[in-house]
Amino acid sequence: MSEPLRIMIAAGGTGGHVFPAIAIADAIGAERPGTQFLFVGTRDRMEWKTVPAAGYDIAPIWISGLHRRLTLKNLLFPLKLVVSLWQSRRLVRRFRPHAAISCGGFVSGPVGWMSARMGVPLFLQEQNSFPGVTNRKLAPKAGLIFTAFREAEKWLPKEKIVLAGNPVRQGLIRKMQDPEFPQQARRHFGLDKDRPVLLVMGGSGGAKSINDAMLKHVDAFLRDGIQVIWQCGEVYLGEIRRQLGMAGAGVDARRG
Repeated sequence: MSEPLRIMIAAGGTGGHVFPAIAIADAIGAERPGTQFLFVGTRDRMEWKTVPAAGYDIAPIWISGLHRRLTLKNLLFPLKLVVSLWQSRRLVRRFRPHAAISCGGFVSGPVGWMSARMGVPLFLQEQNSFPGVTNRKLAPKAGLIFTAFREAEKWLPKEKIVLAGNPVRQGLIRKMQDPEFPQQARRHFGLDKDRPVLLVMGGSGGAKSINDAMLKHVDAFLRDGIQVIWQCGEVYLGEIRRQLGMAGAGVDARRG
């Protein structure tokens, strides 16, 4: 009997990286039952809770991104990079993956680089039209690069690109195919079934520019009878709820 397929997946930081990674694991697992997965992430970002909640194992490495402004935290980056490469090498040796997948985020850098260096086939999944710096750096070492937007080929090796769209979790697809789902969702959020709904999204961490614009115009939406679900991000949630105050009736502000 052949040994089970083993896949190492690196993704971290935001839902834009983590949820496509989970969708990929779900799809591979459905095609190849018994496949073993090991996610790699960091302890202080969303993947540390989200990945186990989806039923997958996750191992940590010590890494963070470079801050764009001058900060003392950047002084630790060289040390973190060396440590994370050593940790990635140890994980590859222990797990012995048949393939490694980078879905972006700074955690993918050392994992993808070390996997390729140790002879593990590397594949990239890029969610954005302008690829993140990690996947751009890993692109020369990748066998194939799966993209969601044709514009990404400006920044990546064209001969490696497969335009495949962004992976979506099967559980979400099944829910959306249920004809009762729209009304179930309205009941879940306590929404009036006869009034329009506006969903505002700034990514899993929120976006300050979108939040600022919404604070200026949310009253106009409410006066027009529009119900608002506002994914503002955990960092901004408390302040936005404070500013909305009593005016927030009809607005469901959430962290993401």
